[in-house]
Amino acid sequence: PGDTVQFTDLSNDAETWEWDFENDGTIDSYEQNPIHIYQDTGYYTVKLSITGSAIQDYGIRHDYIHVDNINDIEPISVRDPDFLMYPIPAKEVLNIRIGLKTTGIQLFDLSGKLVKNFCINPILQNSLIELSVTDIPSGVYLLKANSQINEITKKILITK
Repeated sequence: PGDTVQFTDLSNDAETWEWDFENDGTIDSYEQNPIHIYQDTGYYTVKLSITGSAIQDYGIRHDYIHVDNINDIEPISVRDPDFLMYPIPAKEVLNIRIGLKTTGIQLFDLSGKLVKNFCINPILQNSLIELSVTDIPSGVYLLKANSQINEITKKILITK
């Protein structure tokens, strides 16, 4: 397990992107808004180079990412026996089992914008819920599950 980071490009008029997540001279991604998993603890400098029809530029953020205690993270099923979610990362289907009767499930991006409201009938306690995520772009999201007495919010990773 590592630390997952969703990068967001805010440049204008860019047509190509070259992300170097460790600033080691190796291009790690050509996507506009990539996801990267840091496997080791430490401070990471990130470089983004962009090109467009009338621009060519780059930016470097020194010690921009800090990864700490990644080995201290336990699987979600151990931390919270009333909430099981797999596989992580999810590609097509996300399976959820909640110890309480589930009344609603929503998916939000990290800015808090609702991405998808999963239409489910109230589901009995400890039932397996299969959610299709084939229409969701790759990224890090917040999944909120509502029950009759509380709500649980967990961070998830969707990849294609």
